[in-house]
Amino acid sequence: MKKSKLLDICSVLDKKEWKTFLNSLAVNATNQEQKLIILAKHLAKLSEQSFPAHRSTPERIWEALFSPVSFSYKDMSYLVSDLTKRLEIFIGQQEQAQQELTSELFILEGLVKRRLDKSYQFRLAKTKKLLQQMERESAQKWNYELWLAKIESEHFTAQNNRTTNPELQRQKNILDRYYLCANLELYCGILNEDRVLNHKTPLPDSPFTVQPEVPELGESPLIKIYQMLIDLLGRDEPNEALLDNYQAALFATASGIRKPELIDLYYYAINYCLYAINRGYRIYADRLLDLYQKGLDSKDLLLAGELSPWIYKNIVKLSLGLKRFTWAEKFILEFTDELPVQFREDALHFNLSDLYYHRQEYDKALELLSRVEFSDVFYKHGAKVMLLKIFIERNESEAYHSLLTSYKILLIREKKLTKNKIKPYQKFVNYVAKLTKIQTYDKERLRKLSTSLKQDIQGGVSDRSWLLNQIEKKIMQ
Repeated sequence: MKKSKLLDICSVLDKKEWKTFLNSLAVNATNQEQKLIILAKHLAKLSEQSFPAHRSTPERIWEALFSPVSFSYKDMSYLVSDLTKRLEIFIGQQEQAQQELTSELFILEGLVKRRLDKSYQFRLAKTKKLLQQMERESAQKWNYELWLAKIESEHFTAQNNRTTNPELQRQKNILDRYYLCANLELYCGILNEDRVLNHKTPLPDSPFTVQPEVPELGESPLIKIYQMLIDLLGRDEPNEALLDNYQAALFATASGIRKPELIDLYYYAINYCLYAINRGYRIYADRLLDLYQKGLDSKDLLLAGELSPWIYKNIVKLSLGLKRFTWAEKFILEFTDELPVQFREDALHFNLSDLYYHRQEYDKALELLSRVEFSDVFYKHGAKVMLLKIFIERNESEAYHSLLTSYKILLIREKKLTKNKIKPYQKFVNYVAKLTKIQTYDKERLRKLSTSLKQDIQGGVSDRSWLLNQIEKKIMQ
């Protein structure tokens, strides 16, 4: 049951949600549903321990809960299926409960259809107040405003007033704003994906090729940020001045941008810096760490109180590459608990192992690396690369050659990553194989290899700096 849908759902519920779910499950429960409640309570306790493997198999769970009754695969499957469905419904209900504004808009629609004018006027005032409380700019807010304008237009029409409907122009203005913002979100996503995945497909026209008809659209801080972002992502070569302008605008308006959208805007800047670094512009490494620090200090990079494992891993890798070991250790120990619970143990062990490797404490690095269970596919490849580097630096040629051969096969068979994500690891393997074959006296071949590596900017090379450093060491011998 280690990789089941049920455990996936259970692992993301917090204590408050578990309490709410268990209470709802217990209400009017029949005798037949008592096993379901027992199973749910047991899984709630196991979730606090991140579901230890030896206690999370169907057989062990059954034995712990329903012994001495013999294990029944069929009965256990029914319980798991039923509980999974109920948890999925519960998650949907939790989301729905948080959408008070959506509920109010549906109520208003119903009141207009039934011509309940007094109730409509009362709920309208409440709905507008809720909208005003949504201070953060977003396409979602404008979508709500458009929905409300349509309802008000329907209410006006229902009164049989033979005058101009004032809501029609308002609908048009809101629609222009919503359409432009939503289109900008999508277009920036396409630009970012094209850069990250190195696509060569033709891009659609910019949303700004059609000028908005409503003048005040250009005054929106969010739309201005998207304008800067399109200019930034549309350039082939990194541009520090444009990045400065974008970051300044982002930081200045962050408090007024909805959190999921704000994180996306941070990700665009992060990916931009990573793109520049992979192309050999090392100056962007310091800029990127400063960007991460800003997002951590302001908590802008935390969504629902959690830090993305991808962001966490990149912060550690970047700080180690910049040799800020004390900073990296402090970050690992402080922010591991901010990760989703299912990633914490592997993240702690792998990244502390990486820290010890950079400090050349290889035995400690290997000991911690042995504890990683590879909950993230990137940890698996990161571990292989780290082991190759350790074997080379310790001159353990037999272990190195054995791992190099097996890792080449693993990369060929890798199905969980796209080709562009596998390519940097494959390039690392190819370069390290060439490096180890060249003798120290063959300085010319070593210099050619260094030049080739520096010019290899298409798609990136894993651990490029380490490779260049190893080549330079051989040249100097």
